[in-house]
Amino acid sequence: FDCFDDCMTATKLKTLCSFLQRRWQQSSTRKAQTPLVRNKMKDYQAQKCVLRDVDKTKNGLVGNDMYAAQRRGISKCESANELRQLLLQHEDENMDISVYTLAIQKAGTFKNIGLCLFVMERMHRKRIPPTVELCNVLFHAFKLNDRMDLTEKYLHEMVHVWMLQPNIITVTAILSSYAKRGDSIKAQTIWTEHVEQNNLTPDALLYTVMIKIFGQSGDTHAAYGWYQKMIAQGISPNIRHQNALLKAYVDNNEIEKALSFKHEMEKAGTTLNSIGYIIFIAFYLKDSPWFNPKQSLELLQECLRKHGVRN
Repeated sequence: FDCFDDCMTATKLKTLCSFLQRRWQQSSTRKAQTPLVRNKMKDYQAQKCVLRDVDKTKNGLVGNDMYAAQRRGISKCESANELRQLLLQHEDENMDISVYTLAIQKAGTFKNIGLCLFVMERMHRKRIPPTVELCNVLFHAFKLNDRMDLTEKYLHEMVHVWMLQPNIITVTAILSSYAKRGDSIKAQTIWTEHVEQNNLTPDALLYTVMIKIFGQSGDTHAAYGWYQKMIAQGISPNIRHQNALLKAYVDNNEIEKALSFKHEMEKAGTTLNSIGYIIFIAFYLKDSPWFNPKQSLELLQECLRKHGVRN
């Protein structure tokens, strides 16, 4: 019970009282403990009311109500400048991690990395530790803005400074940044260090990203290897995986492999969707030895028959 004198917040008091109440309910001598526990519970309720009154006096709103109001304000922002002004207006207020996460997400959609870093700097100044969820949003913002340099920097801080372990969403967001550049070497390193060593279970989306990366790098054999590895893991391929592999073949002028894989899809009962048709149509229209406008027109007509003009 001496711990009550050291508790500074309602949260700590509530945790301690919950523990005492559980022990009291489990104890065979609960009758003897009843007066003492009840007196301490009354002290807890009194201190909790004082803390709540202080917060209300200071901010008008308290706790979850205040954070909800802050999130609503951020959601309504329509520009990066408006978001920055809102954050400056609330400079002296406490914000929980959900508010910071939403602010970074919003700044990322505005494609304003400077504002994302502004939020991170404010968190650091107020000593708010990041979470894995916030890091995932941050990496997604870096992906949208093609900032690989910041992705690598903050991945290092996440693991070695904040001592957080990336999850599958983290790895997918990071590897998606490498898809445009086709940096298969770096992608393989990320996979080894954060998927295999941490015993993470890859999902269908992550395999799609890996197929795209190796296809973009020109290594279609490895791209097909990732496709097979996914199937071996027990994940059934969907049209996104198949389109990613078709595009890998077509982008590297391996039309024979693309047609062979298309035939493999049809044998398995899967037909091209509109995106699959577009991949082939674009291939036959680009300046290459396979330039064939007539073939493109035929594919377009076939696509319209199967999927309609709207698609």
